[in-house]
Amino acid sequence: MHQDDVGVDRKRALFERAEVHFNVGEFQKALDLYSKAFKTKQLPAFLFNIAQCHRYLKEYVCVSDGEKAVCGGLLYVVESGETELGRLFLTHGHQGTLLSDRMGELGKFLVRNLWRPIQRLTNIRSATPAKDFALKEGHAKAMYRWVSNRKGLVLIAGHTHHPVFEARTHEEVLKADIAAAKEELARAHDDKSRQAAREKIYAASAHLEWVRAETGGEIRLEAKTPCYFNTGCGSFSDGTVTGIEVADGQIQLVRWPNDDGKPERKVCADADLRRVLQDCNGTVTNP
Repeated sequence: MHQDDVGVDRKRALFERAEVHFNVGEFQKALDLYSKAFKTKQLPAFLFNIAQCHRYLKEYVCVSDGEKAVCGGLLYVVESGETELGRLFLTHGHQGTLLSDRMGELGKFLVRNLWRPIQRLTNIRSATPAKDFALKEGHAKAMYRWVSNRKGLVLIAGHTHHPVFEARTHEEVLKADIAAAKEELARAHDDKSRQAAREKIYAASAHLEWVRAETGGEIRLEAKTPCYFNTGCGSFSDGTVTGIEVADGQIQLVRWPNDDGKPERKVCADADLRRVLQDCNGTVTNP
């Protein structure tokens, strides 16, 4: 049997055993097996399963600078051999609000025992960063400010439903794509190259308008360090899903479906993880 086939069989066996333990609530055993499977192949799905095990085991970490701490996430140390390259802090992102962060225990009590019953009776919906643009922008800036003061740390959050990659919003990424395609068009020397550049411009421009419509506006972080990432949304109004993937030394902003509407993954932006961590280990500058 080929060595690659042996690796695939081992990965599948570990995953299947882990699934059995997970489904019966044996999360520690499932965690151990998922972790072994991840070592055989660094698939994003394994990281998700590992995170779920930590969540059910209530194994959260706090990242602190000695004065302020953000708790309720997963901390991954990225290493090359025995050298630490940096750290990834994965958290939901709700910690950026006062009631959910410094007054977290009070917030849980009020939501569970007061606000939730009121919502059920009145159908009132509270304003959240996912729906209110002013809150969304303020929350994103708060997340960036927090992580940009922590050298060597990359924050991957959610909550706002607004994708961010390397502290650049999805809109900024698309604008850069449009600018690059326009440069390609200006340099093109034949009809085929010109048409290909125009198609890139049209596709990115259409996607940009969709993002603006879905997110309610354009956030301006004016960031200097690529330390903040946001997964976006698990279900936009048209069913589109965005997320952040970390695998095989890369970090990527991905979207489903692809440009053809097929249920396949589309990479919207990607970067070398080592380079991102090196940049975050450099001089920290706040906006």
